[in-house]
Amino acid sequence: MDSLAALLKFGFSTRIAEDPDAQSPRGRALKAQQALLDVLRRFKAMIDGIDADTRFTAQGKAEKKKELVEATIKETQTFKPLTLTHIEQRLAEVRDKFARGQAPKDEGIGEILTRLFHQKEVRDHLRAAGPQSRVQALKQAIERRDEQTVGAFLDDPIGDLVHPQLLEEARRDWQRAQNPALADEITELESLAKTLTVNFADVASGINELAGNKPDLRERIEAGQGQT
Repeated sequence: MDSLAALLKFGFSTRIAEDPDAQSPRGRALKAQQALLDVLRRFKAMIDGIDADTRFTAQGKAEKKKELVEATIKETQTFKPLTLTHIEQRLAEVRDKFARGQAPKDEGIGEILTRLFHQKEVRDHLRAAGPQSRVQALKQAIERRDEQTVGAFLDDPIGDLVHPQLLEEARRDWQRAQNPALADEITELESLAKTLTVNFADVASGINELAGNKPDLRERIEAGQGQT
C-alpha cells in the first residue's frame, strides 16, 4: 500500500505503462490512475480550504468533511465501470476462451485406446530412467510440443514420474505453449486488475486519512453507510 504522502507527491508506486490506444485495457487502467490521483489531490486542496476557513466551527468543519468524503468516494466509484470492471470482464472472457482451448479433443474409442497405450509405453520407459532424465524429458517435450509425451506425464494416474510441484508447473507451461498470446493477455490483465484494485483502495484510504476519519468510520463510509 502506498503512503498518503507518497501518493500526493509521487503518484502510485506501480505505474501503468502508456498505451497509444486509450481504449485498450492498459490505456483504461492508466486513465483510472490519473483520474484517481487528480481526485485525491483536489480533495486535499478542499480539505485544506475547510481547515483554513474561519467561518466554520469545529463541528461545522467535521460535517463538511464528512459530506465531502462521501461525495468524493462516490466519485471515485464512477471510474470503475469503464476501467477496473471492464478489465475484470475482459479477463473473465479471455480465461474462458483459454480454458475452452484446453478442452479435450473429440476422440473415437480407437483413438483413445491408441493414445492411452502409447502413453503407457512412454511412462514405462520413463520409469526406467532416472529422476533428472524424466524432468529433462518433460521440459523437452513441452518445448517441441510433443503432445503424446507431455500427456504421458500430465495424465499419469499415479503421478510419480516427477515431483507434484514440477508437474503443476509443467501443466501451466504446456497450457501456455498451446496459446501463448492468450496466456500473455491473461497475465497482463491479471496484473492490471490487481494494480487498480490496490489503487482504488489506497485512494479511498487517503481520502479518509486527509479527513481525519478513524478506521471504523472509513469502512462505513466506503461501504456507503456513512456515520451512525
